[in-house]
Parts: sequence; C-alpha cells; structure tokens
Amino acid sequence: MSVSGVLPFLFRVIILAVRPQFSTFYEGKMKEKKIKDRYLLIRPLGKGGSGQVWLALDLWEGKEKAVKFLAPLDERGEREAAILKRLNHPAIPELFERGEEEGIYLVVEYVPGETLEQVKKAGRVTAGQASCWGMELCRILEYLHGQDPPILYGDMKPSNVILDKRGNLHLIDFGSARCKTEGGKVYGTPGYAAPEQYEGRVSERSDIYALGRMILELAEGGGGTTFQKVLERSVREKEEARYRSAAAFRRNLFLTGEDFIKAVQKTVRQSVAVFVFLILAFLLAGRDCSLRSARALQAEEAARLNGAREKEIHRLCGEAIFWQPQKAEGYLRLYAYYEARGERQMGIYYVKEYQKAYPGALSGKEKEILEEKMLLFPEKVGYNEEKQGG
Repeated sequence: MSVSGVLPFLFRVIILAVRPQFSTFYEGKMKEKKIKDRYLLIRPLGKGGSGQVWLALDLWEGKEKAVKFLAPLDERGEREAAILKRLNHPAIPELFERGEEEGIYLVVEYVPGETLEQVKKAGRVTAGQASCWGMELCRILEYLHGQDPPILYGDMKPSNVILDKRGNLHLIDFGSARCKTEGGKVYGTPGYAAPEQYEGRVSERSDIYALGRMILELAEGGGGTTFQKVLERSVREKEEARYRSAAAFRRNLFLTGEDFIKAVQKTVRQSVAVFVFLILAFLLAGRDCSLRSARALQAEEAARLNGAREKEIHRLCGEAIFWQPQKAEGYLRLYAYYEARGERQMGIYYVKEYQKAYPGALSGKEKEILEEKMLLFPEKVGYNEEKQGG
C-alpha cells in the first residue's frame, strides 16, 4: 500500500477509535457535570452525526438551555456556530455561547415541546395541519434563503422541527446547514435528502424537496388531489422541475387549503350585483361594512346553534372577514371552526396571518381574549419578514 493510501486508512482508524470514547463520555461521565461552573447538565435531548445535545440549567440566569457537544474532527459544529450567530428569527434557536471544555460545545436556546416526528407517532396529524406546517416552514426557508449569501438548511425532517405549546414551529439542529457559497462534504438524511445531495450538490430546491417529502409523510395521502399534485411537484427528481423558491411553494400550498379567501370568493361570485355592491360598500360606506360584518357574525352564531353544515358556518366567517378584515372577531370565529374540526393548527395559522397584516388593530379586550387562548403572537425584534423574502 502506498503512502497516499496509508494516510486515509490511518485517519479512519483514529476516527473509529475516538468516537466510541466520545459517546461513553456523553452518556456516563457527563451526568450531573457542570460546564465552566455555569451550565448544570440535566439529561440528554438527542444525538446526531455532529454531536449530542443536553438539557442544561444556566445557574447564572436560572434558565434552561441546550448544550450541544460537538463530535471531534467534525467541521459541521464550527460551521453551525457561525451560521447561528448570523441569524435572528423567532423560529430558529439563538446561539448564546461557543466554548471549550474537554471539547467544543455550543450553548443555544432551549425550545420545549414535541418534534413533529413525535406528534405523528401519536396520531395527531391531519392533512390540513401538515399543509399549515408546510406553509410555516416555507417562511422559515424564505428567511434562510434570503440571507446574503443564502443559507441552505440541508436536513429538513420531522425530528428537526419542534412544535411548542403555543402551536409555533421551531427549526433545530443546523449541523447540516451551510452557506450557498461554501464547498465541502454535503450531508442529509436518507428518505428526505434530494437526489443531488447524493452527488455532493445542494441548493435552495434541495430544501424544498426535503420539505415536500416531510409534508407527504405527515399528510399520509390526504388533502385531496390538488394538494397531492402541489406536493408532487416539490419532490420531482430534477431540480429545475421543482418550485423555484420556498415562497412559490408556500403560495401553492395556500391555494390548496380550505381557507377563508376561497369562501369569500365563492360568496362574491354568486351574483354580479352583489359584487358591485361590495366594491361600492368598501369605497363609500365604511359604516355599512361594519353592519354587514356584524350581521354575518350573528348569522354564523345562529347557524352554529341550529346545527348548520360546517361549510355554511365557514362561509359566514369568511363573509364577516371580507367586510371588516381589520377586526379580530371573524378570525376568532374561524379559529373556533377549525378547532371544532380537530384542525387547530389551521386556525392558528389564520390568526397569525391576521396579526401580521394588522399588528396595531387589536383592542385591549381582543388582546386579552387572544392571550387567554394562547393566540397572541408578539412581534420579534430584528426580523422583517417581508424584507427577507416572505
């Protein structure tokens, strides 16, 4: 064997010898250990190719945080730290510290909740919820892909997405993420990784492919023919045949949903005369809009009490929103409609969209109602969704 062949062989032997010791170090000696007399390790949270994550108590601040111990001789950890340091997004864990103690570690924001993998195993996923989650994750990808240079996540899968108690999604584990301009080895998970990742290439459309695969898995064939066709395009083998951006994927998912916009459009199409009247009402009769919205809400309440069909209740909620889109009541009724159907995530999505569109429109009483239902989503400083490509 030549010298050029011996060196790679010896390198692999060293890696195989070090990693078992590294694993034992985690699972045994790390228990009840303090890191720099500040972070008290509580229990392991998960383990991946780039390291292991522990739940820890920050003794200085009295807060729970996640500590990720990076695998030795793995370049992903340093790259992950550099990427997290650049980002400021409510759905991405904040990086607090990078340190060294018997190896390199990262201290990041701890996000309590369940992974989508756990939610699916518990049988609590509908096609509507999967679609809603897909739209939220598209927004996160829009933010990442809108960076300069773009950041490619590289490992979208249910176990890397956490659903918190408020119904918000959080993307964790950036061990496979990279800047688009970077080279080096490409990582991913079989079953979700795009075909080009096996060839050592990754792009924005690789993330779209993985997200499409994940939604298909969560939806389990539900959602109707149009929904399945939208997903089918996202997972096509050829990159150029997929959606060109996460925003395009999100818009197509949105149009397949049973959302209030469709309900309003159906109402408007019933009569040309009604359509003309609606336009005049918006331009000339703000007070009349308020009255018509109130009447639609009254009709919705009566329909619900009389056991009307779900579609009629949904249509009346949409009509109320159409007349007064800046008022929260219609969205709350729509939320109640979806919650009754067991699709709370879809209801949460529309309440979120309302708060994004009209951030200052909530009255004090409405804020109290939303807070009580855990539906009040505060604005995050330093993140402008529209500027980042949303």
